[in-house]
Amino acid sequence: DEGRGVPRDRATAVDLYQKAADQGHDKAQRALLVCCGGEEGQGVQGDGPSASALHPPPSSSLPGKTLYERIREAHEDGRTEDAEVLITPLFEIADTPDAQVALGYCIFHGIGVQQDEAKAAEWYEKAADQGNAIARYNLGKCYYTGRGCVEQNHKKAADWYRK
Repeated sequence: DEGRGVPRDRATAVDLYQKAADQGHDKAQRALLVCCGGEEGQGVQGDGPSASALHPPPSSSLPGKTLYERIREAHEDGRTEDAEVLITPLFEIADTPDAQVALGYCIFHGIGVQQDEAKAAEWYEKAADQGNAIARYNLGKCYYTGRGCVEQNHKKAADWYRK
């Protein structure tokens, strides 16, 4: 919406923010709210979405990445019960790469579930096979260190890092 490197076009910005917000991206939801005049924003002309229609959905309907961030925050703040409650929706959307990498991370570190590095590596591989870069990195790290895998394998680690 700022027109960096391209002509400024608020209508296109709102359209793109809406697409990202529909996928649960918190920053896009906030930017969309601001663009539509919901807070200190500039607002837009036309029949775009109203600011009142742009409040984020409940956490259980957000994609895995957002839920993962909430789980990690709860865990880091010592709110173990909250982390355990928040992880349940990840299993409900476990066919998405973002949820799979979030589950892998939670399982690897024992956040809200029993720690199991081998099971975590399986979740990383599911997400990595679907092109998730974080999962490819995490799986590569598993092979590099030998944690979560049958054995340490630097060649497989390098293969995952390069993908």
